[in-house]
Amino acid sequence: MTLLPKTFPTTPTSAKSLRELVMRRGTLTCTAAEDAEADGVYKLYYDFSQPISRVLDHQILAMNRGEKRGRSQAQRHSRGQ
Repeated sequence: MTLLPKTFPTTPTSAKSLRELVMRRGTLTCTAAEDAEADGVYKLYYDFSQPISRVLDHQILAMNRGEKRGRSQAQRHSRGQ
């Protein structure tokens, strides 16, 4: 997923720098969707927040599945300096 080209032109160097910055300072959060079941399969991710650099592969896969099924909503955030 690439969000930058629509916002501003990027070069490989600036894209790499931005990716490294997000990995260092970014946070991945996931919340329950409005119609999520209280004790559903994805309940571990209904109130989840972790630095991107510490999120494990299986957690990303589970959050992606939860989003596809309409049970959760993942968001990426960047922390200020």
